Amino acid sequence: MIWAAYILGGGALAWILTECAARLYMKTRGRYFAWQPHARTRLEIDRDAMPQLDPITHFEVNSIGERGAEPPAPGENAYHAIAMGGSAVECYMLDQEKEWPHQVQVQLNRPEALKTLGVDRVHVGNIGRSLMACGPLCTMLEGVLRHYDSVDLIFMMVGSSDVVAWTEQGGPSEYTPKEMDAHAIFRAHPLGPFSWNPLHSAFRRLASAGYRRWKKPVEHRQRVGKSVQQNRDNRAAGKILDTMPDPSPMLEVYRENLKRLVAIARQKAKRVLIVHTPWVDRELGPDEQHHLWNFGCGVPGSGEVR
Repeated sequence: MIWAAYILGGGALAWILTECAARLYMKTRGRYFAWQPHARTRLEIDRDAMPQLDPITHFEVNSIGERGAEPPAPGENAYHAIAMGGSAVECYMLDQEKEWPHQVQVQLNRPEALKTLGVDRVHVGNIGRSLMACGPLCTMLEGVLRHYDSVDLIFMMVGSSDVVAWTEQGGPSEYTPKEMDAHAIFRAHPLGPFSWNPLHSAFRRLASAGYRRWKKPVEHRQRVGKSVQQNRDNRAAGKILDTMPDPSPMLEVYRENLKRLVAIARQKAKRVLIVHTPWVDRELGPDEQHHLWNFGCGVPGSGEVR
């Protein structure tokens, strides 16, 4: 059985060398992405929770981790814009062609707009991520922008997630945002920890990325938004807070992080545009109130309510 030992030993050595090579590649050439490149998801929206939305929507990511079409090729006479922020930018349950960054792209690709910009095509990539406050967005943008030569415009719709995070902590007078690690900030990154177990190895991560790039599989998700109805019920049964403590501590953190975020963006972007988050400035009727579901003191979606 000596030959069997040689085979096992050779296989183990080959695996070690392969995994070491994969980790070296990740360390020296790995990239950071807001979304998993080439990810494609088909969402079946829960009709009871979200009857206003399309029953079937799609979420598709391009080769550089943006939700949207493929970016301009090197040397192409094109205008490249990026939209970033929280859930109002992410538009997770809206179809690919109904999210507002895509609608901006449609408007900017009108002949008169292209003529004004002096380009043949406008591309707007969406790197919005739900519940990303300005602090984590700084980390995300630093990682993502390393791989752009330049960007013509960055849209920022930020701030709501900072308010949500502060509210979830009960509106403390001394506010320290919760830290987010790379696994929460990026959907794809070169950082470990890795294991010699093939399921948790660097080689598997590279192989999975290659498979998505080659086959472009579609993930199917059913009853998307079902948890929203439970959150609505929790809100309806809870106490509505009409007042909150002084938000100055949160606003000071937000102000400093926003300055830093704009400074990071200006390192690569020719223009930075801060966009107001939309809001409803009127009293809501009972039917409209019924559709509200977030947020509050504690994390209602996880059952933690104060």
